[in-house]
Amino acid sequence: MIELEKNVRKDINVLGDFYSSVDNELSPSKTYVALERDDKYLKVFFNCENNYFTKSNNYTRNNDTLYKQEVFEMFIAKGNDDPIDYLEIEINPNNALFFAKINNPSGEGGCSKTIEMLDSYLMFLHHKVRLNGDSWQGEFSIPLSLIDEFSQDKKSTCYRFNFYRIRLKKNQNDLSWRCNLGNSDFLCFRSNFALNKPNFHIVRTMARLLFV
Repeated sequence: MIELEKNVRKDINVLGDFYSSVDNELSPSKTYVALERDDKYLKVFFNCENNYFTKSNNYTRNNDTLYKQEVFEMFIAKGNDDPIDYLEIEINPNNALFFAKINNPSGEGGCSKTIEMLDSYLMFLHHKVRLNGDSWQGEFSIPLSLIDEFSQDKKSTCYRFNFYRIRLKKNQNDLSWRCNLGNSDFLCFRSNFALNKPNFHIVRTMARLLFV
């Protein structure tokens, strides 16, 4: 359980440890995340190091299929139990944003998972990125009222969440390239033990965040 006080920025993984979604191995590529909250927003700050091919990312439009290339992602829902519905926020090195509500009744993703794109809510998310040599950093803010709106348990002070990162390992010359196990790492803040193939949508492995 991670506790978060109001108006206090908290580094939640000071060692930068993210794990492979496929085999739970610790990645040598560091990913640092910090959180801060106030009365209206949950703010996320991240730093993706050892990122050598950011210029290979071609998506620039919000709510495009950003997950086909490099992204930093967050899943979040209010409540202590494994969520059926949760928000998915993605941001890429071009500062494009993906915002959707996920319905995942099996808790395992796959064919039971459905996506509702939240285009009309994009204006309420503040976000920016910056490229810095072999790393990229960014931040985004999510209105707490939106998390409440799309969560089953609106009264809880506990949240379920996880962070994810897709990191390209090889330079790509084809503009239509798509991430796969041969060219990319699929990394998690809390490993979801997907086994055999990447799958971020295993909700039982989401971490817990408590507002105190």
